[in-house]
Amino acid sequence: MDAVLHSFADAVARDRNSDNRAESEPGEEKLWMLYVSRPVAETLDWFIRHHPESAHHYIGEIMHNAHRQWGIPAEETIRTLRTAVSMDGKMSDEDRTTFFALLAPPPTTA
Repeated sequence: MDAVLHSFADAVARDRNSDNRAESEPGEEKLWMLYVSRPVAETLDWFIRHHPESAHHYIGEIMHNAHRQWGIPAEETIRTLRTAVSMDGKMSDEDRTTFFALLAPPPTTA
């Protein structure tokens, strides 16, 4: 969990320090440029495949902490982790889709 949050902290710091950073307009969603390193993605993939219940819990904690610390929406955290596992992991497409679908927050209703 800490390795993912460390990667996110690095990405947020780089975004804040970027000379080319575009500010979001009012009502416009912020573009998050998050990443997870290859070793962390490989470890996350292994953890999900071997301990899916625990992985579900820890990813929920990652989503909570990322939102609390930097205002990162849960959907962005899930997208980043799913992409990292897709690129550097061994999970099948079907297993990955199923696992991350269970993490998705419920849709908001107005």
